[in-house]
Amino acid sequence: MPSAAILYAKRRSEDAAAIASIGVEVVNLDFVEALWRKLPDPSLWRRILGLILPEFLHVYPTYKFHVASGKIASADEVMIQAVAARLRGLIDPETIVFCPLGIGGHIDHVVTRQACEMLGVPLVYWADIPYVVRPHAILSPVDTTRLTAIQIDDATLLNAKAALCARYPTQYQPVFGTI
Repeated sequence: MPSAAILYAKRRSEDAAAIASIGVEVVNLDFVEALWRKLPDPSLWRRILGLILPEFLHVYPTYKFHVASGKIASADEVMIQAVAARLRGLIDPETIVFCPLGIGGHIDHVVTRQACEMLGVPLVYWADIPYVVRPHAILSPVDTTRLTAIQIDDATLLNAKAALCARYPTQYQPVFGTI
């Protein structure tokens, strides 16, 4: 995509269409994705280097070594608090929240999981697609001793999930190829 704004607009449109197809309302919190999050107060040397290579101004400068590392940057601790605060404003204490486990170490998934765990409501975790099917998927630190795995083997449900995932071409095509 030529810009984050264009990507976000496409993702919001995809999300609205996909989620509407199953009768659910979308609520986007409009937080900036990891690859575009900038450091709140970069040092002088980072600002100078950022004139040459903009990644020096980002919390997570690369996908492979930062976004997919599972390691939350100290500059993102405030992001976890902000996501949790926004979610608290949307849910009531009787809500069951679905959140990602963070398999694959994608920072946005790990941040989301940690924010959800701060809510004090029952959580249902899901195994992150496509990371869970990768041979060397990592599980960012989570206490799995309290979790009960439920395997869904129903072909109809799995096909419905695959069809729903395919409604996100900005994400599906780069990961899985042609739809």
